[in-house]
Amino acid sequence: MDIAIAEKVDGILLQSSSKSVGPEMNAAMEAGILVVTMLHDNYSGRRCAFVGVNDSSLGDSYAELIQENISKKEKRCPSADEKRGDLGDNNLVLQTIRRKVQGAKIRVQLLEGEDEFATEKAVRNCILDEKQCPDVLVSLSLEGTAYAYQAVVDYSKVGTVKIIGAYENDEIRRGLGKK
Repeated sequence: MDIAIAEKVDGILLQSSSKSVGPEMNAAMEAGILVVTMLHDNYSGRRCAFVGVNDSSLGDSYAELIQENISKKEKRCPSADEKRGDLGDNNLVLQTIRRKVQGAKIRVQLLEGEDEFATEKAVRNCILDEKQCPDVLVSLSLEGTAYAYQAVVDYSKVGTVKIIGAYENDEIRRGLGKK
């Protein structure tokens, strides 16, 4: 961003939720350079606009998908993401999901770990627990989606546990038999 400010560009498109860019956002705006955040809004500095999906609307969409894909009996609907502190932008998404599925015999639970291995273990343990195995596993991150996919494939739960993920790629589609 320092280079863009020094070059006096007309505008900066920024995709970062890091607090460390806040001062640079402020400096750009003070220099008359428009800053537009995209995909993830950044509240640490000034900006003229945000382009992306509203987190509340995203939570509504996740909740609708969960309700469409869950069985009639009461089930947990875990969300796989690393440390609660890393949830960051997804906090409002998770709150909206919880609010929308309230009273629908769906229990939303955050599967978290201190690092990627702990999160992966939490996902695996959830999948392997026969009494609590979910109908739907939700992920709000690329890493959580990958953990869910890997556990569902590794433990022969394809077709039993549905994944509502934040991202998909060819490997995930092939592994789940969707391509």
